[in-house]
Amino acid sequence: MLYTREFQIILTVYCIYFASSNPAVVASKKVLEPHGLDGDEYWSTLECGKYNNDLDILAQFPFSVKLNPSPNEFYDNHKSVAELSTDGNTVQRIAIKNEKQVPSSLFCLSNLTSLQIESTPFENDIIPDALANLETLKYLIVHFTPIKRMTERFGTLNNLEIITFLQCSLTHLPKSLNQLHRLRILNLPYNGLTGINELAHTNLEVLDLTANNLTEVPVLKNKEHIQFLSLDSNPLKNVESMVNYPNLQYISMYHTGLTSLPASIDNLQELQQLLINDNQLMDLPVAIFSMPKLQYLGANNNLFSLEYIESIKQIFKQYHPTTYINI
Repeated sequence: MLYTREFQIILTVYCIYFASSNPAVVASKKVLEPHGLDGDEYWSTLECGKYNNDLDILAQFPFSVKLNPSPNEFYDNHKSVAELSTDGNTVQRIAIKNEKQVPSSLFCLSNLTSLQIESTPFENDIIPDALANLETLKYLIVHFTPIKRMTERFGTLNNLEIITFLQCSLTHLPKSLNQLHRLRILNLPYNGLTGINELAHTNLEVLDLTANNLTEVPVLKNKEHIQFLSLDSNPLKNVESMVNYPNLQYISMYHTGLTSLPASIDNLQELQQLLINDNQLMDLPVAIFSMPKLQYLGANNNLFSLEYIESIKQIFKQYHPTTYINI
């Protein structure tokens, strides 16, 4: 079930990137001189006005960018690619993969709606203030790229809907993320986060915090929006606050060291999937039988006795026969 949800998110991003059917071309190569700056100073050195158009910007990159690849080409490709608008004048989507460094002129592509960075470092491992120039950006995906610091100008990107930072060595987030009221999906797996206070006022629907250093379920002010929450492989000590998300439909807490679940877990009346495999649970709260929409319970590899497992199966069979039990 976990992979089904993640696959849907990946598929969404895949469709965003690869919807083009235009013929493929390749931008020419020229060397870009590094600025060696960050913050406001980096922002001021962009000089976007010196470029005639978006193709001119791509031509200044120190690597080739293939334009308008087919969906299969992009999906299987480990090289940098971009997709043009239907009139061929602007770059709308770009993926920079396995390059030596993110070129600063990238932030002059002011019509971008989707930006993916994979295994390519930012200068000094800093996402610069220049990111704020991408005012039309909706999707920001960064994979396998170390990040020491991020600009606080994130809050000016009012169109952002999806953000992913996968294995980026993050230990904290910019406070300005609280200003992104259109942000719906935030994926932060395999980082070093110990808390997410910076997200308290967001309207998130999907939050993936797999493999961080969280010890408790995070508390967001706008609780009614959260529907999907993944906390797998975190050293959880306290999960009581999970019951405060009234519209939660999916929660996964694989391999977190759990020894108990909240007695009031039936507050989650909308919950459809509960994944608590690979933990230290010896029993489940009685209230779990009062969750009318529960479709799947994954609880194998815990410390349940054989007798207890059989009793759980019998109770669900009698009162919730449509619920699939993996225990």
